[in-house]
Order: sequence, then structure tokens, then C-alpha cells
Amino acid sequence: MLGTGCFALVNAQTQVPSPAQPASQTAGTRVAVVDMKRVIEGAPQYTAAKQRVIAELANVEVKLKADEAQLVALKRRRELEAPLMVKAQLDDLVRTIEASERALKRSRDEFNQRLTLRTNEVVRDLERKLGEVIAEVAKLQGADTVISTTATVYTNPRIDITEAVLAKLRVPSK
Repeated sequence: MLGTGCFALVNAQTQVPSPAQPASQTAGTRVAVVDMKRVIEGAPQYTAAKQRVIAELANVEVKLKADEAQLVALKRRRELEAPLMVKAQLDDLVRTIEASERALKRSRDEFNQRLTLRTNEVVRDLERKLGEVIAEVAKLQGADTVISTTATVYTNPRIDITEAVLAKLRVPSK
């Protein structure tokens, strides 16, 4: 449902070593990494927001299931009663089934669009909050730069701040 995008905080003073620049000039730069997928999925705010979205759309989902059940009943009726119906009745039933299928498809598409839209809104809001918490944790730990583990090939676990971020997110905000 949700994306895991990259997140990076870069200190404007960070210097990238060049062949002409000795490594000692950049020795003070501290890099930290965070696993955004784990942070998003482990954040209690994500779970709560996901439940809110599900609750918001629950009545629509119930209606979809009722419409599906009605369509199944119409198709079953056609199977059972078709040999006994006159052509006009069968044609009416077929048209009703086709119209119900189109309406159900439209309703499903609208539901999926609303679900995607709401989920994206929730994720955007959560990413803002996560950005603030990640920046706060990074500052507390003296990091100059935070990058997502999705953008790295190797990460030494000692610079991973994911657990610290999750711990901060689990503390109820004031």
C-alpha cells in the first residue's frame, strides 16, 4: 500500500573528499543511515493512520461486497432459470447482469482510487513527521548526513539509527 522512497538529510557543510583534499579534513563528517521501509512499517503512527483509512472506507467496502453478492445471485438465477425463461426475460436479465458488472467495476475503481489517494495523503503526512524525528535523532547522535539504506550497498550497523528513530516514534507526542 505504501512506498518506501529515499530520505536524505544533508548538512550543507559536508565536504566530499577529492583526490587533492586529505581525508583528515573530512574526518569530522558523520554519516548515519535509516531503513525507511522499517521505520514506516514499524511506526505506530503508520498503523493508526492505516486503520483510520480502513475505517473511513469500510462502508464503501461493505456496499461493494453487497453489490458483488447481488451480481452472483443474478448470475446464479440466469444459470438456473435460463432454460425456463422466454427470450425477452432472459435478455432483460442479461442486460441487468451486464449493467451490474459495469457498475460494480466502476465502484471498485472509485474505491481503489479513493484508497490510493487517502493512503498517499497519510504517507505524505507521515513522511513529514518521520523527517522531523529522523533529523532530531541524527542531531542527537551528531550525524551530519542521513541516508536511506535503500540507497546503499553496504552499511555498518553501528551507523544505523533506525531503532533509535522507531523508539522515538513509539513515545507518545505531547
